[in-house]
Amino acid sequence: MYKENSYIIKIDDKAIGFFNDEELEDGSYEIGNICIIPEYQGKGIGTDILKLKLEEHKNQDIKIQFFKQNPVWKLYKRLGFVLNGETEFHYQMFKAKQK
Repeated sequence: MYKENSYIIKIDDKAIGFFNDEELEDGSYEIGNICIIPEYQGKGIGTDILKLKLEEHKNQDIKIQFFKQNPVWKLYKRLGFVLNGETEFHYQMFKAKQK
């Protein structure tokens, strides 16, 4: 399945992951997933993308979801997200816009 707002993450022309995002009808911003292949995990790549997106959308409520087997929730919590739901495969977190 292809989402309109999906982006391939590349380093030296090598695809190492992807993320997807969208502006929601309620005016909030959602990051669907940030996925990095295992050999590039732990190098701060996903964190850098997330921080960039948080800065770009600081005036909006931000929602993020991630696969349950991904231990990234600690990072999201440090960045101000709170758990606000789950599906069969994903956890969902929320960060209120900056005032």
